[in-house]
Amino acid sequence: MPTDAPRIPRHEPEVVAANAARRHGGDHGAASDTALALLTVAGIRVTCARGRVEDFAAAASVIWDLCSWYAIEIDEVHGHGRTGRSFRIVLCDWSVDLAVKVAKDFERACLQNLGGHDGLWVAPNPRLRIAECVDVDARSA
Repeated sequence: MPTDAPRIPRHEPEVVAANAARRHGGDHGAASDTALALLTVAGIRVTCARGRVEDFAAAASVIWDLCSWYAIEIDEVHGHGRTGRSFRIVLCDWSVDLAVKVAKDFERACLQNLGGHDGLWVAPNPRLRIAECVDVDARSA
């Protein structure tokens, strides 16, 4: 990750523990450890379902490693799943060929930075009103 990468603020351990006790039955892994809801990395909006610093950092490390040509085609990356290594990639514009190329570059960056991923879902921007999406695992098989 570049030296100018954004620093992700982290809650104090007491705040995380209270949040885990109040909302997640004491499960610290499910509790958010940052107040951050949205992070912008290289012009790409990043959101994470669990609100964990590690999830934001994982997505940011992958985005920084993307080919710049593909990165400009991505509108948003949403990290979801318990491991923080599942991603929904929303494209600015849509074509199946572009979706496959972006997914392959994203997968390469995941392998290089995270050792792999638990799933990639590439989708059009909802404003485009396109119903066709690509499941990368099914497409590359």
